Amino acid sequence: MLKSSPDKGSGNRSSYSNEKSHSLRSRSFIGVAVISLILLMQYREDNRLKRNSAQDFLQVNQKNITINSSELYDPPSSYSIKKKNVTHSENPLDYNMLIIHYHKTGNSVAGNLLNLLLREGEAIGLRGRNSKKKRHRERHGPEYRESTQKVQEEAVVRISSRTSVNGVWIHESFGNTQDKDEGHAKQTIMKKNYMNGTNVPFDDRYLARRSEADNSDKASDDYVDDNDYDDDDSTEEQHICSRRLSSNKLLRELKREKKRRNRRWHDLQTNCPQLRIKMGGLQVLTAPDFFCSMDVLDEVLMPRFFQLRSNRTAGTKIIHMVRDPFEMALSNYFYHSQQPTPEKWVMDDCSPCDSQYYDTHSRPTNTTSLDLLLPTLETITRAQIDKVQSLCQSIFQNPANPDLLHAPLYDHLLKLEGYDGLRLATTRQLIGSGGDTGNAGGDILRMANNVLKLDQFVVSSTADVQIMTTYMSHWVSDPKETALAATDFLLGSSLPREKKLAVALQYAEKYVSKTLNDTEQHITSNMDYVRDQKQKLMALLRADAILAPVLIEVQKILRLYS
Repeated sequence: MLKSSPDKGSGNRSSYSNEKSHSLRSRSFIGVAVISLILLMQYREDNRLKRNSAQDFLQVNQKNITINSSELYDPPSSYSIKKKNVTHSENPLDYNMLIIHYHKTGNSVAGNLLNLLLREGEAIGLRGRNSKKKRHRERHGPEYRESTQKVQEEAVVRISSRTSVNGVWIHESFGNTQDKDEGHAKQTIMKKNYMNGTNVPFDDRYLARRSEADNSDKASDDYVDDNDYDDDDSTEEQHICSRRLSSNKLLRELKREKKRRNRRWHDLQTNCPQLRIKMGGLQVLTAPDFFCSMDVLDEVLMPRFFQLRSNRTAGTKIIHMVRDPFEMALSNYFYHSQQPTPEKWVMDDCSPCDSQYYDTHSRPTNTTSLDLLLPTLETITRAQIDKVQSLCQSIFQNPANPDLLHAPLYDHLLKLEGYDGLRLATTRQLIGSGGDTGNAGGDILRMANNVLKLDQFVVSSTADVQIMTTYMSHWVSDPKETALAATDFLLGSSLPREKKLAVALQYAEKYVSKTLNDTEQHITSNMDYVRDQKQKLMALLRADAILAPVLIEVQKILRLYS
């Protein structure tokens, strides 16, 4: 019998098919890799072209993004620096350094500049906001929490609350960590119940009731409580402002109280904010209230005696970022009338014409913006400000718009005719102060006041005071050179020019990238329409019989004293 031998051909065919499939897989993998590489290179090339064209884009389309202040009047060519005629130090650690700004754009510019300066100045000992955040992260990071978790669980935690109810201070404490959540919940309920009361100084309705009670004994009968609005025949819109004055708003205000102490707030005894000044420190101030005398301002802005230099002197450097008032008013209107609005407080603002200032416990005082500003702004009369306030009331409480009589500021900005919305927003930036309007109210006149106060401060102080005033238009048109000048002003020769140039370049790159992205998202979709709208509104604002004279006086102050 013949023995069957193995089929060598079948083995060869199997081996060949395996090699073929392996080759196909390899070629597929190579193809995918090549395609991915091509896409990656294309993506990088697009980004490179986008970055390279960003600056050209801003220069070509500058007028489409903002109204250039040069169209209104001739601003300074670059910046101005005022110094005392004393011996200056080359060491930045011998100075207290401040960056003062106004409005949202200034906040972004000042924040980016601060972070870059602190990053480069860390080697020479410069201190500021982000160094504090770094210490907080190190102290409360995962390793720290793990090492102290057991100790915290065994420790007795006492939470002390100090709340004023109808003028009586109430203290409550809770024993240990097990009662911590219960304590917070109890405090929240207490604040909500307190807010629903009829004698709450935080609530604007309380002020209305007090004024009505002086004229009529029926004020309590006319008062509409939040719990009774369902039985009322009026529409829900008529209660929109009073219902938003809820306990949630109170809790938000209490949380923001400490945060905003240096922003549009002042001590009622001195009329200036309480600042923690340290030599070698760099901090940002948002629209501070400099309403005090020169002696008090010197104490606020100068380091104390225990922080003096070796030669028994002290110094302060201030970068003051100002903005043309017409451009500032237009930018404020377009920013807050976006849909959706970037700042939620606009939806709760039911008193944009309020000129009263509030104390540290958010209670209204008898002091108004007129009492604080007009003694310094001598070229602006009380009659002009009274007209501005009357204009604000006539627009915000216009009987011709019944649907808006009890609506918040945001509804007015959306539903009013374009120019009426701009006028309302501008009056708020001129006279607004207390309550919700403390977010940006009165910033135009506050800026003019601070320019005059800082100019007087340079003249009256015997210390080493240096103030650099820059226009926001310079940070927009030439961000690199302006950032370089600011860095050189603050740090002097202590930082090599290469590092100062690196700060300027990084700032310019961040600014161009952010502006380009914002432009693509909000403006590029209808560039011609926005440009035409701004030009029309600017022409109307410059011809306004009530607002234009005040804004022009602010322009003159900026030109003469900055």
